[in-house]
Amino acid sequence: MKIKRGDVVYLNKTVPCPNAIRPYVIVSNDVGNRHADICLGVPLTMKRKRGQPTQCIVSYNDSTVMTEQICVINKNDIDKILFTLNDSDMKRIEKCLAISLDLGRDVDV
Repeated sequence: MKIKRGDVVYLNKTVPCPNAIRPYVIVSNDVGNRHADICLGVPLTMKRKRGQPTQCIVSYNDSTVMTEQICVINKNDIDKILFTLNDSDMKRIEKCLAISLDLGRDVDV
């Protein structure tokens, strides 16, 4: 299965979050996604959150992305690709990731 940055994927097991089966957005770069057995993802929830700067709403089912919960995902655990987010959604996620990882103080929220 070819995984790309911005893909919303569903896993065939409850790892990396053992208490919840949920979709994840792939945030790792496409060079790594092509060559590595793992990728990085952030979970999605259908619950509305209270405006945390590390979270944003995306177009996939009006879901909240939780970038404070970056997970390593084994590509063998990916069951299917549900959706691919658009550039606008990914820009919002990138800003939230920058805040979550403290990658710069100049990031606009």
